[in-house]
Amino acid sequence: MRRQGNVKHIILIFTSVSDIDTTALEALENLNHALQASGMTLHLSEAKGPVLDKLEKTDFLKQLKPGKVFFHTEDAVKELA
Repeated sequence: MRRQGNVKHIILIFTSVSDIDTTALEALENLNHALQASGMTLHLSEAKGPVLDKLEKTDFLKQLKPGKVFFHTEDAVKELA
């Protein structure tokens, strides 16, 4: 991604993620911070209700800003392209 130089947005597609634990949350936070430091924005798409519920109980979604959570990957691609 760094070699491309023109990557601004990264979309993680959570279609098959049905649960998230503390270790995964920490990895997401670290990824988000690293991307932000590189001038990229992290976005999530297709996260299931239970996963979103857990994320909403943390500060992660606030840290994700200006990144967004999209219900459909197609919507994310259309908006961010």
